[in-house]
Amino acid sequence: LFTLIFALATQYWHYSKTYVVEPYLATFLLGAFYYSFIKERSFISGLFLAIGFSMKYPFGMYLWLFGFVFLYERKWKQLFYFILGSVLPIMFILYSKLLDSTRFTRENLVRKYSSRRGW
Repeated sequence: LFTLIFALATQYWHYSKTYVVEPYLATFLLGAFYYSFIKERSFISGLFLAIGFSMKYPFGMYLWLFGFVFLYERKWKQLFYFILGSVLPIMFILYSKLLDSTRFTRENLVRKYSSRRGW
């Protein structure tokens, strides 16, 4: 009963509308470390890091860091699977950005600004 009152009758609805991704990023980083160095399944590791990169772009430094570790240790097979696992979500991100950029074509910009000036 207390939980129901706390959830529905307080000001916490206002404060819970922020999009905080750091707990998810920490989970993805721990999962990537676990699958990369303990289980040695680099595909899943790359997938986790690329999904984290899609949430917050500075998280991409871990993609480079893990890649350099595989490169330094000369684990070519793990490096290949890591790159393969990380490319798939990044290609999805680039494709979605490409779809968003089609809104900014020349015709749409001319139509947008010409209607404001009365041309």
